[in-house]
Amino acid sequence: MIARIRELLEAAPFESCCIRTSDGREHVVPTAEHAFIPPAGGRVLVVMDDDSGATLSALHIASVFKQARPAGAPEGAAN
Repeated sequence: MIARIRELLEAAPFESCCIRTSDGREHVVPTAEHAFIPPAGGRVLVVMDDDSGATLSALHIASVFKQARPAGAPEGAAN
């Protein structure tokens, strides 16, 4: 799953994505600058605009998916 998240973060153009954890929480990543994968790759850090954040263990990441674009929005735009 970490490899897929890394792939999404490095995509050009970046598309907003969401990381769902095993407890059902969803962490929206609106830009590539809002998430970081340390070199060891065992965690994903997601930071919000208000400087709050979450450290997600790779063991608890259940899924990752791109956010849907609003109808008529240009590629790379998300809701």
